[in-house]
Amino acid sequence: MEENIVGFIKILVDRDQYEAAYLFVKRKQNVEKVRENGWELVGEICRLLTKEKAEKFPDLKVICEDVLMYIAKTAKPKEMLLAFLEQVDIYKNDVKFKALLSPLKTSLLLLPEKRHHSLGITLETLYTHIKTQELPGNYQLEGVEKALLENDSQVKRLSDLLLHLLEFVRTFIIEAQVYESQEVTAGMINQRTELLRLLMKVLNYPLVHMDLMYQSTSQDGKPLPKTQSRVNAEHVMHFISAIQPDFHAAMIRMMDNNEKVKVQDRKSNMTDDQADDSGDNWQLDELIPEVSIGCFSYLTLAEGLQMQHFPAVFRHQYLLELNLKLISALLLSARNMINLKGVSLLHRLMALSAPKSLTPELVESDDFVNCMDSVIHVMLRSPIKEVRLGTLHQVPLVVSRFTMKGRHRFLYHLLSINNHSGFAGYVIHLVKEEIKCALDSKEPSEYFTGIQLKKLLQLIFKLPKGASSDLLENSDKIMAGLNLLRYLVIRDSPPVNATGIWNQTQHIESTYLEPLRQGLSMSRAHYKLELDAHQTSIDKGVELINGPEFQVSVCGKALPKVSSQQKIQILRTAVSTFDLMESIVGRVTDLMSVQLKDCKKSEGI
Repeated sequence: MEENIVGFIKILVDRDQYEAAYLFVKRKQNVEKVRENGWELVGEICRLLTKEKAEKFPDLKVICEDVLMYIAKTAKPKEMLLAFLEQVDIYKNDVKFKALLSPLKTSLLLLPEKRHHSLGITLETLYTHIKTQELPGNYQLEGVEKALLENDSQVKRLSDLLLHLLEFVRTFIIEAQVYESQEVTAGMINQRTELLRLLMKVLNYPLVHMDLMYQSTSQDGKPLPKTQSRVNAEHVMHFISAIQPDFHAAMIRMMDNNEKVKVQDRKSNMTDDQADDSGDNWQLDELIPEVSIGCFSYLTLAEGLQMQHFPAVFRHQYLLELNLKLISALLLSARNMINLKGVSLLHRLMALSAPKSLTPELVESDDFVNCMDSVIHVMLRSPIKEVRLGTLHQVPLVVSRFTMKGRHRFLYHLLSINNHSGFAGYVIHLVKEEIKCALDSKEPSEYFTGIQLKKLLQLIFKLPKGASSDLLENSDKIMAGLNLLRYLVIRDSPPVNATGIWNQTQHIESTYLEPLRQGLSMSRAHYKLELDAHQTSIDKGVELINGPEFQVSVCGKALPKVSSQQKIQILRTAVSTFDLMESIVGRVTDLMSVQLKDCKKSEGI
């Protein structure tokens, strides 16, 4: 029986005689049999690597790992590598996955020097095991609640698997580490490429989905431990710094690589003879998700990981332009944790920029426009208050970083593209603040007075459909516009007319205020009629069939159908809004009339 080592081991294993099987395999006289039957022995041993067996026999996993390590060192390395990869290629058994990592590493290290192809296949197979695991739920966690994510069972599983994978990679990172005065070989370049490919994939899945932010102390000053997700992220960034010490150059190459892949078919792998021995000629030959590069930039710039590897010689506007696409990718993700990283990265880049340092030409950049569109989208649609407020707070910060000309262009752009009344009202408030600063200055900015200001006011004092506009839907913008007009009339008297508002009063009256009065009159009458009809139907206990349909949405999602009482409340609120608008319109009209009369009296005197 001992002649057939595989059959004998199978018998011992079936009898749960694991220690005996371990000792039998390691007999000196069985070395040649192990070398010849390594593949089959690996299959027999791996049968035991299950969660159930590991719980029933606590020492079994250690015994199996020792046997597999012995087989890896004894049998043919290339054959054992394939045998181990065959066993890993299941993607459900975590016990087997972790037990095979050390034998796999041993087999790879025993291969000839040119082993980057085998390393690439191995890393891809191992990563696939992690990639096939489910992500945690897309929880709507706010503030300190995000700490709860680390207790999610799926987060714990992914973090544990990733920790083992990174430990497996560590040896090959050390081999390929960049040193000064180092002789770089083609094999080393290829190994760095394979390792970088894996590390960027890990950032894309699962790390970018985790909470990677770290605060060293709590609100009461107590030290806080790092989460396993954060520790894994630090390992990844350290490994990247070892094989690509210049983070800026690495980002540029990854982005250039993506552009090349988009315009041409995937290239075949370079042969060793074709590789440049300069140490700088590496190509990943596949798209690196922008979310992955965005996570890399977030960890570097926002979290400060390995920041010493990002050269501090670049203008802050350049850094912002470099990251605009990445921020957009993070913000447009459907995952809340990824959105938070986009907000943090944008905030960090804006905080780095000095006030009035960004040039107006940036506003016309497609990348900047797309990024701001993403900011607005998340601001209006995200279910997470922290994300919504985070993006909202970035808008005035972005405005303050532009020169005065840039601020004018940016605010004009925001007023031109957005049809959300609430956000338009907020932008009008920002315009008002800029006008106030200009009027308070000894040398008022030409971009928020006179002709340049007129361009902004034409967008503000405008009803989309004249008197027939939906005044309730546009109420926030209208109220903000009326408040701005009232401020201008009070702050800037006709004799001074620094803003040029008094040159526009007739136009504003005919194209804005008069249509607004007509619209208010029609809208109030309509809503009062509907309110009376609904109230009458409720008093009679009859459901109103032909009444208006109401739909309330939050973050773009429609809420359930409203009740009759809720409809009445909505109608009453609408009527009150119209009353308030009419009151402000009357106040503004009176102020304009008084100011003009006072001006005429002064001229007459």
